[in-house]
Amino acid sequence: MGFHRPQVKEAAKAAIRQAHPSPRWITLLFFLLVWGVPGALMLLAARPLLNLAALAAAGVPEHPLYRYTASVSGGLFSLLFFLSVLVTLFCVVLTYGYLSYGLKLWRGQETGWRDLFCGIPQAGRVLLLTLEIFLFSLLWAVLGAILLTIGVLILNTVSFLLAALSYQLGQLFLELLSLAASVGFMVFFYSRVLRYALAYYILLDQPRYRASEALDASKDLMVGHRWTFFVLLLSFLGWFLLGSLLCSAAGLLCQQLLPSGSVGLALITWLLTSLCTLPLTLWLAPYLACSCAGFYEAVAQNPGPASGFPPRPEESDPERRSRGGFDGDYQPGDYRGPDLPI
Repeated sequence: MGFHRPQVKEAAKAAIRQAHPSPRWITLLFFLLVWGVPGALMLLAARPLLNLAALAAAGVPEHPLYRYTASVSGGLFSLLFFLSVLVTLFCVVLTYGYLSYGLKLWRGQETGWRDLFCGIPQAGRVLLLTLEIFLFSLLWAVLGAILLTIGVLILNTVSFLLAALSYQLGQLFLELLSLAASVGFMVFFYSRVLRYALAYYILLDQPRYRASEALDASKDLMVGHRWTFFVLLLSFLGWFLLGSLLCSAAGLLCQQLLPSGSVGLALITWLLTSLCTLPLTLWLAPYLACSCAGFYEAVAQNPGPASGFPPRPEESDPERRSRGGFDGDYQPGDYRGPDLPI
């Protein structure tokens, strides 16, 4: 089985249309939990600090509230830091649950809001996997930055020598090769990071895997498929640009309607931009999640010996339902998604 992007995206749309409850309601709940609840908690915790800043700007340091808030500001900053860490961990686990929801949606399995919390029993492995992906991505970024710096130094030297012959030729050479070096850095970085794209799906299908094993399996599965996955993500670029355009329009509208010094400008801008992009987000998020799950299914159909996954079992295999996997009844490659040729 190969990966055919247009057909997979059509199958994702079909799965969304057939799903009950509607993926839009599940997505709305997901974003409320990820952005709404943590945002409200952070706003409540930061309100004393905002009052402190307002009193300081008004020039009333003698105010009792100012003196009290200033005396406990250190503890408030510590509380904000602690809350931000908890919110980040909570969002990571919920995002893992949303990926599980997208995978079930693609496979035509029963879905519901409880899928968002399926990562809680595996929170340790999920967080460890996220940490490993972050650290490896950071290391690749540092290595790429070092190589880019070396390349820029070499280019500057060559450009200086060319400028001795022709200033315009040296400048043109420097600009073109600087652009090429920047593109090379992006290609290098994303070609490394995209190897980890399937790690969460593998952990969903193989809950007994350690985080490092899921990461290694993802790297094996992505061999020869990184460009395909990049093109899949790139095919959604137009929708993200539309969302950015809506956010920009909402932000400009708020700046025109509210004075620049308004305390509630940032909050109102955030609310308005969220409302403007909400319909698009509720449609795009499950569409993207389901399409990425379809990519994973296509890649896992014939994983090869290096991945550690068994080949796709035959329908007559008596051990098919006793091998574990997703919900105790699924192995990578056992496609049970929408009835559409892939």
